Amino acid sequence: MAFVKAQKTRAYFKRFQVKFKRRTEGKTDYRAGIHLINQDNNKYNTPKYRFVVRLTNKDIVAQITSASIAIVLAAAAVKWILSNICIYKMNSWHL
Repeated sequence: MAFVKAQKTRAYFKRFQVKFKRRTEGKTDYRAGIHLINQDNNKYNTPKYRFVVRLTNKDIVAQITSASIAIVLAAAAVKWILSNICIYKMNSWHL
């Protein structure tokens, strides 16, 4: 008995739904994101937060976001941190 390759018809490709672009590029793991969002049963209705670091061409931004809804609660860029906090710490030797 000879091996016969399965041919996909034109109707198959009309019904075929492609994956999300970020998944095919390998940039986003949606399953890991779901595991980050899910809350333990013994911590019912307790807020859960995520620490997100975003890399841009010129800057690095750190954000604290709500896990269930895409709300940014606080954000800080590295440029802002270096210009405000680090210089203050270096100059405040007497504190």
